[in-house]
Amino acid sequence: MKESLIVTAFFVLGCLLGFMGILPFEVHDLSMYTLYALMFQVGISIGSNKNLKELVAALRWKMLIIPVGTVIGTLLFSALASLLLSRWSVFDCMAVGSGFAYYTV
Repeated sequence: MKESLIVTAFFVLGCLLGFMGILPFEVHDLSMYTLYALMFQVGISIGSNKNLKELVAALRWKMLIIPVGTVIGTLLFSALASLLLSRWSVFDCMAVGSGFAYYTV
């Protein structure tokens, strides 16, 4: 409960600072470098797993059917949504659709 309130408070603070234009630097660049750092840390975490070789060797092609189908279906229907949403291009809709796993925990 406490962690959720902290996350919500930071979100609201960020919205207020962005709305008021208080931040004197390009926020997009800062967020990109933050994402790069997070991806680097995930790579270190995965690479330091001692059982990684066995886990990869145990994978079978049948195990990829559902994840690949989910990705293809999401991108396909995102592209089809661009036909209904004339304000955005097919690439914009697919970019939004490709972020489908971002909000999962």
